[in-house]
Amino acid sequence: LATLGIEVSLVSTGSPRAKNDGVYVMKPSDLNDDYEEVGFSTAVGEFDSLIDTISNERKGMLITEDNPYGGSTVLKLLQSKHQCNKYISTLTQSQQIVKNEGVLWGPGKANDHVKKMESISLARCASLVPSLGFGSATLQTLLDSNVLFSIKSNNPTVSRGWALKDFWEETSWPRDSSGMGIRFGMPAEEEEDLDEQFRREQERMQTRIRVGSELGGGMDDT
Repeated sequence: LATLGIEVSLVSTGSPRAKNDGVYVMKPSDLNDDYEEVGFSTAVGEFDSLIDTISNERKGMLITEDNPYGGSTVLKLLQSKHQCNKYISTLTQSQQIVKNEGVLWGPGKANDHVKKMESISLARCASLVPSLGFGSATLQTLLDSNVLFSIKSNNPTVSRGWALKDFWEETSWPRDSSGMGIRFGMPAEEEEDLDEQFRREQERMQTRIRVGSELGGGMDDT
């Protein structure tokens, strides 16, 4: 992305070395102008895209026109607080298997999944039509800059697997103090917002009870 001229911030609990000098590497927390520790999303401010390589905030929720965030509070807050309209998770099925099964049983099952995917015949693979200008504007620029995806296999079918460092990074990532299990740095509901949501929910429940009682009383009178 940085090679294509995009301003990129790389957030990690480790100390990765970016190959492009234009990439700003930061921790889940950073210091603001007042030297206060804040989450990375607050430190960056506004950004139009977030690529998540170790988890998936959608969690399999259905994205529809009426429910564009799939029920995810994090995705909703990314848009409302940071104008982030594009959330992309690159979490692979292999990574998810290791997350679900743990490092004891997960790796074997994840490797079996990769082998199964790579054994699929090319005839069963779907062809993707690139967007207009992808070759000259994107692909050629990456090739000229030697941005390549290298593999150690002659198999014509390549399946992205999993890496232990990704598992440990997701596991060791500090969580927000809200107690909701949200990774620190991701936007979370403020305490005032949660109180307001609780108040509105209480009002809705009281309205349902009142309406139910009125309907029930009307039926008794008849």
